[in-house]
Amino acid sequence: FRVLEFGALVREVVPGSPAEGAGIQVGDVITEVDGTRLSARVDLAEQIRKHRPGDQVTLTVEREGKEKRVKVTLGSRQDDSGKEVAYLGVNYAPRMPPVLRTPVPGTGD
Repeated sequence: FRVLEFGALVREVVPGSPAEGAGIQVGDVITEVDGTRLSARVDLAEQIRKHRPGDQVTLTVEREGKEKRVKVTLGSRQDDSGKEVAYLGVNYAPRMPPVLRTPVPGTGD
């Protein structure tokens, strides 16, 4: 068992999206985009924005303790300004290191 301290935890896969077509599933952790490791400083959305609609990217995905690479052809959507931008189709949360709580004497915690 390995605790991942980086990556994007997939919370939702948008129906009909490029991510769904590539087999991305809720609970997957996307750890890399084209070999660039995701971290607190390198966000999934930021990496997708570097591409254009129709580009193919390789995602490294952790699922049930196993790593696999998935090729995805990015779709297209309009951003807030109406510009066409690359689209993957997942909602995610950054994967953070585990936090250990230490009881504080006298607080009942």
